[in-house]
Amino acid sequence: MLSNRVRSDAAKSNGFRFRAGVSLIPHPSKEDKGGEDAYFIATNGLCVGVADGVGGWAEIGVDPGLYSRELMSFAKEAAGFTPSSPDMPQLVLEYAHKHTQARGSSTACILCLCGDRLYAANLGDSGFLIVRNGMLLFMSPQQQHEFNFPYQLGSADSMADSPSAAQKFSMAIEQGDIVVAATDGLFDNVYPDEAAALVSLAYKNGDSPAAAAGGLAQFARSRAADPTHLSPFAYGAQQLGFRYFGGKMDDITVLCAYIDNEVTDQEGMAEATDDKQQL
Repeated sequence: MLSNRVRSDAAKSNGFRFRAGVSLIPHPSKEDKGGEDAYFIATNGLCVGVADGVGGWAEIGVDPGLYSRELMSFAKEAAGFTPSSPDMPQLVLEYAHKHTQARGSSTACILCLCGDRLYAANLGDSGFLIVRNGMLLFMSPQQQHEFNFPYQLGSADSMADSPSAAQKFSMAIEQGDIVVAATDGLFDNVYPDEAAALVSLAYKNGDSPAAAAGGLAQFARSRAADPTHLSPFAYGAQQLGFRYFGGKMDDITVLCAYIDNEVTDQEGMAEATDDKQQL
């Protein structure tokens, strides 16, 4: 049975806020540990993030999920006291990297709101997309040293990248925009236009962000298990001359956030089930 963790979190912000929900579906072989992805939703509604622990550490007896979870825990801590500004995502990323002590490495995608703009810092092949009026507006590019070798933050004993290597983004946002941040378990199996269509339909139907995230994550899992699907990962591999067919089984974390300008005093968890991975 698939493990599905969802959470919604809404809080007041200066102008816009994230009203966000998450679905995390671990790789079938990693369900007992909860997978190696992690995420956070800041209780002030201004910052969210996802991370994907690099699985290669398991070969030397290190749980790859430890680094990603600790990284996101410190990111959430930093988001609680870092002033809202264009530099907030980078400052949150640097703080989290500096304070994480676990062995390992991880990709990281941090998104923050400041006024009517979204700012992001993304390192690796996790990423985000923005949907407006049912159409894909923006998709962050993957950041890889080579195919299937993403940029990553890591412990001192790793050959990792610096937080300064993160790609920075600044986007104007509007009421009703949908932001999806996710690990490569989504992007390796679902094309951006497909993801945009699914979350747009969920929004139109009045579904919560958690429900939208859950539907998209389940769709990605079905694609990952389909040996005949020409997945984005398979397409990329074939373009480089590799023989690869079907989806790519992996942990899948999807964080879906509706951009909302309603000022509210509601804080904390609005909806949750089995939130062991929640930070």
